[in-house]
Amino acid sequence: MIKKYFAASLLIAISSVAWAQSPPAEQQQAPPPGQETSSSQAEPPPPESGGSSLVEDILDSTGNRLGFSFSSFEMYTTNGMKGPQRSALAMAVLYPQIFTNRRGKRSTLHLDYGIGYRAYHGKSELNSFSQTGFASWEVRLGRYTMLQLSDTFSSSPNDYGFSPGGRLSQLEFQPIYSQEILVDRQRMITNSVALSVSQRVTKRMKASVFGSYDYLRYSRDNFRDVKGYQVGVRADYQINSWLYLDNSYSTYLNTIDDKLRSSNIHRLQVGGLRFQLSRRTQFFTTGALEYTGYQGEKHTTAGIESGISRTTRSNSLQISYHRGLSTTLGPGAILQGHNATLSFSQRVGSRLTFQMDGSYLRGKGFTPDSSMESISGYGGLQIGLQRNLVATTNVGFVSQRLSNLPIVAPDLRRYTAYAGLQYFLPTLRGR
Repeated sequence: MIKKYFAASLLIAISSVAWAQSPPAEQQQAPPPGQETSSSQAEPPPPESGGSSLVEDILDSTGNRLGFSFSSFEMYTTNGMKGPQRSALAMAVLYPQIFTNRRGKRSTLHLDYGIGYRAYHGKSELNSFSQTGFASWEVRLGRYTMLQLSDTFSSSPNDYGFSPGGRLSQLEFQPIYSQEILVDRQRMITNSVALSVSQRVTKRMKASVFGSYDYLRYSRDNFRDVKGYQVGVRADYQINSWLYLDNSYSTYLNTIDDKLRSSNIHRLQVGGLRFQLSRRTQFFTTGALEYTGYQGEKHTTAGIESGISRTTRSNSLQISYHRGLSTTLGPGAILQGHNATLSFSQRVGSRLTFQMDGSYLRGKGFTPDSSMESISGYGGLQIGLQRNLVATTNVGFVSQRLSNLPIVAPDLRRYTAYAGLQYFLPTLRGR
């Protein structure tokens, strides 16, 4: 079933290439959604790389009509999970990948696919293949209308902290928070689709519709097929050159293989403020009314969310904090508590990138003595040894503690480290 979703999204994206090459109906170049046409409004900053990684620059370069890469990694983990593989694990990974980019008059298409083999040192019975795929399509439907679609697919053992070629489909706006539960080692199939359509209504107002679909299949847990759906609408109004007013409604539905009750969250945000502190820095804060119907009971709470983002040519920083309702993507339990995220990327010259990500969740459930605490953090370097050769090193930490949630999952404390080389075939790389 999951392959059908992935194949369908790829087919839609590929079929758009021929149409995207046709000239646009409008002869005048339209400003992108979000860019203001009035001289009294804030001028958007020039395009920035935002400290994107060396590998991302190559994979996403529109000059790459067809590319191929080959990677080799060595990984070590303390593997602090319960079960027969509780001791430390080390493995070697071979990962070839093919990718392509197409740019037309009105659209940009990216596709990449990789299949790898994982060989575990001293535990050959764990050896296995893995595969990942990613597709993104951005198209201008009209002078002031933009569509964005992305699809991410993965089938591999859940070696948390290591996912070569892995990407996340992301909505333009912050969705309702959902936290994956880390389970004992097993194969997981995941698929994530994100879609958004934005329309410039007036010089000062933009309206958007967005949605996402997440699918997880566990190979040997008490629930197999997990599906998460999210849809929402949003309206942004620019008050002056530095202040925006945001309003949105979104809903999230989590279903679990008909074995556990479905759970849902509704979120209404009215009067959120977004401050343009500078041409490259934004701060936002908003209150929200959040509602859930969980296990036959209704719960309503007031939520709050704040954050800051900054992007320049060489670095990007995003920090967000949310207090309110969130869901666990897996058992579908609803939690009330705190979520915080951090993402930082720094480009040093043309041959070095540092990236760091972290997240924190602490919440209580609506059943007696149920709770969850999760902490994760990863950081690493990418070094351009030559024009077509990139070295990568990364270290990570993850901790998880659960109490009385409707799932059997381990308390864990795990460290991971890996290093590798990725070679891009120069004869297929565009300029």
